[in-house]
Amino acid sequence: MDETNTSELARLQETISFQERAIEQFHEQLIALQADFRALTRRCERLERLWEDANTGEPEIRDPRAERPPHY
Repeated sequence: MDETNTSELARLQETISFQERAIEQFHEQLIALQADFRALTRRCERLERLWEDANTGEPEIRDPRAERPPHY
């Protein structure tokens, strides 16, 4: 193998190594984003249930005279 082929092979190996590292980093970031997405999805579902629970049925009518002021 002459020097040109050897240097070209080294350059290709370096490029492949760089791309493998980049792919691994992207994979790790994707996994983290998927976990964040799942957590946000669960949070939205909880908020939707709370919203639906709060807005179902008749509104509660409270007597302001029966409530204690906040400083008591």
